[in-house]
Amino acid sequence: TTSYSWAATAIDYLYEEDLVNGTGSNKYSPAANMIRGDFILMLYRALGLSATANGNFTDVPKSSYYYDAVAVAKALGVAQGTNGYFYPTKSLTRQDAMVFVYRALQAKGVKVTEGTNSDLSAYNDRSSISSYATTSVATLVKAGVIVGAGSKINPSGNLTRAEMAVILH
Repeated sequence: TTSYSWAATAIDYLYEEDLVNGTGSNKYSPAANMIRGDFILMLYRALGLSATANGNFTDVPKSSYYYDAVAVAKALGVAQGTNGYFYPTKSLTRQDAMVFVYRALQAKGVKVTEGTNSDLSAYNDRSSISSYATTSVATLVKAGVIVGAGSKINPSGNLTRAEMAVILH
């Protein structure tokens, strides 16, 4: 719809490159929240991540369509989990998505100038970015991957499928 015209080019590109699929019945569902397992799968496909996987998180079923992608992300240190759990069906926060992207870029050897707190000065909600995510968020802002919405970065908000497409594009 016109509500998501800002994401249409990215969604079309990722679809044409066979990096994303819809949610069934020929729908993309741009407003739907991304789940952690799906985001890792899209990141894995978009960047062509590869590694020798040595196990997976306790809560990622072998039968899941994102099993291999999460296993590779774990092996590369992109996905680190908590106490052996990844929570693949939980909605993904925007700051966690940025952490995954930053780590994936590092794993691929992509050179990105590291951001600092001063790169976040335009966002009045910057103090709500978790300490573990600050460098990732600042780096992606500095690189122009993340632009936020007005004066907000909304770090703890859920990432939508439309936002995912724009980030990966």
